[in-house]
Amino acid sequence: MAEAEITQGALEAIFYDRDRAAVQYPIPVLQCLHVKFIDPKAPGAAPERYRVVLSDIRNYVQCMLATQANHVVHEGLLQKGSIVRVRQYQPQFVKGKSVLIILDLEVISHLGTPEKLGNPQLMEGPSIEQQQNTAIGGAGGAGSYGGIKSEPAVHETKPQAVQRQVVPRTGGGGGNSGHPASTIYPIEAVSPYANKWTIKVRVTSKSDIRTWHKPGGNEGKLFSVNLLDESGEIRATGFNNEVDQFYDLLQEGSVYYISTPCKVQIAKKQFTNLANDYELMLESGTVIEKAEDQSSVPQVRFNFCTIQELQGVEKDATVDIIGVLKEVNELDQITSKTTSKPYDKRELTLVDDTGYSVRLTIWGKTAREFDASPESVVACKGTRVSDFGGRSLSLLSSGTMTVDPDIPEAHKLKGWYEAQGRNNSFATHSNLSSVGAATGRKDDTKWVAQIKTENLGVDSIEYFTVKGTIVHMRQREFAYPACLSENCNKKVTEMSDGTWRCEKCNMTHDRPQYRYILSINITDHTGNTWLSCFDDTARIILKKTADEMMELHHQDESSCNDAFAQALCQKLVFRCRAKMETYAEQPRVRLQVMSVAEPDYRSEAHKLAELIKEMSMTRTQIKKNNDKQRHSVAAVLGARPTDRPTNRPTDPSNCSFSTAPTPKSTKQQIKFAELTVLTSIEASQMDQLASVLLHFPPGGGIAGDDLYDSAAKSHSQKVDKLAASTNFKDSAAQLLDHVDPALYSISYVHLLTAARAANSLPQPDLLVKVSVFLNTFDARQIRYAGKTFAGLLDWLVSGDLFPASVAVDLLTTALLRLDPTGSVLTTYHVALVKLAFTTDNVEPALPLLEKNIVFYPGVKGLQETRPLGSLDLPPASYITVDTRLTKQLSSSDVLQYDLLRGLCFIQRRSWSRAFDALERVVTYPAKDSHSCSKIMAEAHNKWILVGLLLNGKTPTLPSYTAPGAQKAFATLGKPYHSIGKAFEEGTAERLKTEFEGLGPQFFSEENNLSLMRLVLQHYQRWQILNLRNVYTKISLEQIRARTQSAETAAPLATEAEVARLVQDMIDEGMLNGAIERPQADGAAAYLTFHELNEELSETEFAQRMLQTARRLKEVEPLVRATDERLGASRDYVRYLTGQQKKGVKDAQRDYGASFLNQVEDEDLMTGVVPAY
Repeated sequence: MAEAEITQGALEAIFYDRDRAAVQYPIPVLQCLHVKFIDPKAPGAAPERYRVVLSDIRNYVQCMLATQANHVVHEGLLQKGSIVRVRQYQPQFVKGKSVLIILDLEVISHLGTPEKLGNPQLMEGPSIEQQQNTAIGGAGGAGSYGGIKSEPAVHETKPQAVQRQVVPRTGGGGGNSGHPASTIYPIEAVSPYANKWTIKVRVTSKSDIRTWHKPGGNEGKLFSVNLLDESGEIRATGFNNEVDQFYDLLQEGSVYYISTPCKVQIAKKQFTNLANDYELMLESGTVIEKAEDQSSVPQVRFNFCTIQELQGVEKDATVDIIGVLKEVNELDQITSKTTSKPYDKRELTLVDDTGYSVRLTIWGKTAREFDASPESVVACKGTRVSDFGGRSLSLLSSGTMTVDPDIPEAHKLKGWYEAQGRNNSFATHSNLSSVGAATGRKDDTKWVAQIKTENLGVDSIEYFTVKGTIVHMRQREFAYPACLSENCNKKVTEMSDGTWRCEKCNMTHDRPQYRYILSINITDHTGNTWLSCFDDTARIILKKTADEMMELHHQDESSCNDAFAQALCQKLVFRCRAKMETYAEQPRVRLQVMSVAEPDYRSEAHKLAELIKEMSMTRTQIKKNNDKQRHSVAAVLGARPTDRPTNRPTDPSNCSFSTAPTPKSTKQQIKFAELTVLTSIEASQMDQLASVLLHFPPGGGIAGDDLYDSAAKSHSQKVDKLAASTNFKDSAAQLLDHVDPALYSISYVHLLTAARAANSLPQPDLLVKVSVFLNTFDARQIRYAGKTFAGLLDWLVSGDLFPASVAVDLLTTALLRLDPTGSVLTTYHVALVKLAFTTDNVEPALPLLEKNIVFYPGVKGLQETRPLGSLDLPPASYITVDTRLTKQLSSSDVLQYDLLRGLCFIQRRSWSRAFDALERVVTYPAKDSHSCSKIMAEAHNKWILVGLLLNGKTPTLPSYTAPGAQKAFATLGKPYHSIGKAFEEGTAERLKTEFEGLGPQFFSEENNLSLMRLVLQHYQRWQILNLRNVYTKISLEQIRARTQSAETAAPLATEAEVARLVQDMIDEGMLNGAIERPQADGAAAYLTFHELNEELSETEFAQRMLQTARRLKEVEPLVRATDERLGASRDYVRYLTGQQKKGVKDAQRDYGASFLNQVEDEDLMTGVVPAY
């Protein structure tokens, strides 16, 4: 079984045919043959590293786990023999060997750990290949264009790390001029996962020093350089002190050795034109030395695009261009509309041998000093493509320009121009034949599946078009209140006097202008995906402004739901942008809709006609080729090819039928008559079904809960009986289009169930109808159709209908629609939290998970006298096992729900909510006074760690914790109590010793290693926070001296690290203070603690009041329902009566607390059965 799951051949494709790997093996499944911990040379100096060997049965390869994937080892999931899914990886060649960097890994536990499968062979590194990209060589033969670096070791594979003895070099800049032998890495091998490296690079471009000033006195400066070697390019940036340290040292055109420490981070593509996923951040300790050999590194690397090819390049893309200078305009100056600053510019016209010309704009110093004469060859690196005038180019500030470069492309263009180009006429991109071509836009229409398989937006921002049908919209928080000021769309805050304040504009408005932030799910025949729509595009989809929708939302919820429902099922064309963004510390691709339009069916028809024409031409050509081949074969055999014999008889006597064929008109008459009779019968049956389905509720409504209850029960029984008939199942798909899900919810849910069971609806149509129903159903009617409604929710949970992200969102919507208070725990709550946590789709479930569970289904001895459809009936009275809206809950279900809630909040770093959820597990009433469940013990240990993160001290068990549980926690939680004591009372060294004494394996086995590492990281944060008890101001250097990291048991290395840590605490809201830097030279920066009891601003006070009012409004019905339930409980009434007979006064006794101490858990958790 395991062998069948392995994607054989995946490793070869990953290293040598990545396009095929992306399509054929998007998520390779491999076997782990070996796992080994890499012991660092200096303990504590580097993060944990694990080397893994993975096999696809044919080949095996050495792999390195990225630190974020170490958890599979810590948790004991990854073992020798495990079968794994490699979800994210990065292939590299290091020292001639193939190495796979594993960024994300999933162990397939149910496949076990079989012995080594097959006889895999080592994946060899590639052979030596010539560099394919164009380069401009430096002076000297060995460094000329296309030449190889003079160091012998470089003759290994291009992306490898080359071992070489570095000759001591002169020149400073951040380190001593000579140091021991270093490893010279190519740029291509530099990544966040390489610890120590040295690169030998040429500075191809250096920016001017740029400064910034922000409100609050925050100011700084930066510069950047582009670096080049044989393998590629990378950008390096220096800030503030590094500007003073390195700006004068790094000179354009020179070659340098750059060594760690130097931070490698994800490249900010908006600031660079280089094709590298990473960029360097220079640090104070970075070693930069000028190389003695200046000729062995190329000077500039190009990846040219011809001028004709610009019509297929996306707007705002960055390209390299080469052309002959045809015209040079005079220097001009423009004034920026945003900054009012003047900018110098010069426009050039370039032509090439494709017969096209393009306008190139150069700026600033480059424009002022440009002195090249016409007919020179100009090569530009880093030009941005614009659609102005069809196609035009602008040289970026990080770009470079070379006149008459000594490269083959330049010599070829020069020869062409002198031979014939000088007298040619050239076309421009402004006269292209179609709108798509006029904007230079290629046909980049994608299917939904292609968005994922092609990883759009992962490596760079990409634009594409997708056609799809809207099947779902998230109706929660679909708009936000925005500022009314022109060009300001910032969110405004409601004040206590009813006005709205914008912090950015510092203005107050009578009302806000609502703007859309709408998430929609679209589908086509290949799959579905989420898109984000802002105001302009959402208005087109909903055909209403956000103000209009918010007014409906507040005044008429049903009309608002109808507006959303009407927007579903639209087939539209979406122009989208795919961009990688970071949310909750997780990188994710967001698909934003830039424009939306209805399909142009005329244009689509033309496209289809062209495709048909191409296919017809292809088939004709194939037929010709086949005929030609047939003639050739016949000629070889010496026979004359004959035409294919016809199967159509020409003489009626040759037909096998003894009777003459029925005249065509007679056949048509018979068929029409049959169809008429059949249609008449079907119409009659449909009318009968519709008369029942649309009978309830009547058009005029029903007055009174009793009458409503009687009519609803009668209708539900009729529909149940009807649903068992064959006619109902056969007609369900057609009837769905004639039944309003919001008005006739009982009928609609039965039709949905029947249509799915009969498989009579296409999957996309079924998804749309399920989504519409769950967003609009009448919760009052569904009380009478609990069994059928529960079946629909079961489909959602199973994953058969929707992908997990949509299923979680719809299930959350349905449960909150059924019970807006979210106060009654059901089996679907438990299923939802499991699905959300295991599939990493916590965010859509938060509106329900953040609700406080107050009730459990059913109350012992409670007799509800009100009708099921009563409008004032609390959710706890209609969400019961009897109504089938939930199944029987066990105590294990209750514990699992709160434990998983806690884990979801831990994942979101919501420590307060996580602490409360885990405390519910810890304090669960236990019938056995001498023990606690395994779930409770697990929650208790996590509860201690979360308490340390939240409050900086070990939490104390509440007094109402079961005595047996307290004893069990004291024994089972000893290791965590020792950690808590060391955290609260001990030193960093003691806490580190406690952790190492228990060992990472201990915490990994209990799934607490990641949480424990956060505790170690937060130890120093709480040390800094506790300084506020002594100081109002303290220098950063003093903080460095007085606090230590529990990870290293040592102070932070520099004051800059302290500043970053303190600023992170301030930004996260953990620390109320500010870092102040005096203007005087040499003065120390210090931290000022702000008063904790500082008066609230008017905005903060207004927000606090509104939050309190909302909470009171939410709590009121829960209190009322609790009073009713306790008043109806015979046990509670009996207890109160007994206390009154004993003469106990109300003021002296808390009846509720004493009652809780005397009853068993079955009485408290009514409706909950013990788990066995």
